[in-house]
Amino acid sequence: MIYPERINKFLHDIMPEILFAVMLVVLLVPIWSLNFFPTLDAPGHVNNGFILRDLISGHSEFYNNVFELNPNWSPNWLSQLLLAGLSSFFSPIDCERIVHSLYIILFAGGFRFFARSFSGFTNYFGLLGFVFIYNYTFILGFFNFNLSIAIFLWCIGLLHRVISGRKGHSFWILAMALVVLYSSHLVGIVSFFVYALVWAIVVFIRQLKSKEFVSELKRLWMPLVLSFMPSFLLLLLYITSDQEAGVFQSLPSDEIMRLWKSQAGLFCFNDAEDGFTRWNYFVVIAGLLVTIFVLVLRKRLTGFDHTKGWWVYSVSWTLFSILILAMAYIVPDASSGGGGMLTIRLVFISGMFAILALLSLLRIRLVLMVAVVVLLIVTADKVSFVKRKQAEKNYFIKQITEVSKKMEDQGVLVFLDFRGGWPLGHYAKVLATEHNLVALDNLGAHKPFSPIQWTNDLRKNDNHLCWVGDQWNCDPRDLDDRLQEQNIYILKWGEFEERDSGAAVKERWNAFFERSCSLVHDDDQGMQLYLSIPAKRGEVEPEKF
Repeated sequence: MIYPERINKFLHDIMPEILFAVMLVVLLVPIWSLNFFPTLDAPGHVNNGFILRDLISGHSEFYNNVFELNPNWSPNWLSQLLLAGLSSFFSPIDCERIVHSLYIILFAGGFRFFARSFSGFTNYFGLLGFVFIYNYTFILGFFNFNLSIAIFLWCIGLLHRVISGRKGHSFWILAMALVVLYSSHLVGIVSFFVYALVWAIVVFIRQLKSKEFVSELKRLWMPLVLSFMPSFLLLLLYITSDQEAGVFQSLPSDEIMRLWKSQAGLFCFNDAEDGFTRWNYFVVIAGLLVTIFVLVLRKRLTGFDHTKGWWVYSVSWTLFSILILAMAYIVPDASSGGGGMLTIRLVFISGMFAILALLSLLRIRLVLMVAVVVLLIVTADKVSFVKRKQAEKNYFIKQITEVSKKMEDQGVLVFLDFRGGWPLGHYAKVLATEHNLVALDNLGAHKPFSPIQWTNDLRKNDNHLCWVGDQWNCDPRDLDDRLQEQNIYILKWGEFEERDSGAAVKERWNAFFERSCSLVHDDDQGMQLYLSIPAKRGEVEPEKF
């Protein structure tokens, strides 16, 4: 033994626990140390969570006039139910923080749970989850997808523990966990079934000649089928339900491969982070070279084969990575009837398991320990970079806070965003949440998978749905009568000229502001709030858009 027993125990048993706690704090610091941690879709999800709470409780007649509950149990309910519960106790910004934090804790814990489901791995392998937590879909604020990947890790860890017969892990627990996974996101539950299929194939090939294989199959197949059945039936019912087909869009094949090779799923903001993700390849390749050299040398000296039986992990994860990447080529990136940006999600999952397949080959404990520690240092540096980038956006919430003081409850919200400032596109919905306003660009209420939806007539109203896109191209005079009866708050950020299509309607919007609105807030950073009341809009017919 290279180290004395106590030093060895500290390095391989205690140190991983310390690093886990330290890294968990490091990743949570930006969420709670900044005034707010902006992610693109998060405020839209929070807004829908508040609406869902009021629809379930029946406390809002106003919302009941324009929204309704989705009667189908689609794979997008989890975060909305969670936010509906949190909304009774916390502010919109704090609801975001809590869900972000829950995702980080679930992902880190789930990856460690997954890694410890296999024999032969050092405790350092369970720390690799931290490398993947701060990713593109996290900054996009894809609450349901992010939670689904975290829960997916718990489910596959539970699957392996159930198969191996570990105490305290039953098929019924797996069945319930899979229903929760289904409720979070379609990609998560489909990925699980693909993973289970891959593992079954690899194990079948490995144990085909084993005398115990038949008895083992008899012991496992029926309980596994029963545990998979509830979530699989829910998935089947959803896929075969009457879905809006829409217009499908796919990425070019060379673009998909570029995204995969560059690990674009790990970019939080842009390609400037390429330096961080390159460390994944560098550390893995360097570690593999050292491992191969030491194992070859040791085999020549002792004749002992350290790789026997370990190939099953890397082969399974490699095959899983390939199948998920293949899905990225087959499944459309987006459709008008379903979710969007599917390719980057699949590329992220595929890339993560490709890295894990390579790292699983590092069979020298010291080599893997050094590799993981290096990657954790790089990850901490990346988190610091993300925190600095996010701090640059905190001015916006200060502007929103000032605007909020000038608003009253109930009405309609229009956000004319000419400045952009990604990922701030949905943060005006903080105002909608705080003041029970109907945001015309509601996140997902026009989609068949959303837990809350516009009422049927509004979902089919093209004049209403135009507000989901570039709102300045729409005409306030075309709104449904139920919305025309309300005060309309128009939040304008930036100048028309900052968007080409915005400049084209500048005169018509200025005429609307002049004839039908009152300016209630104007700051020196380009944010203006207009109020249009029904009586004032009825005094004069503004020029049609």
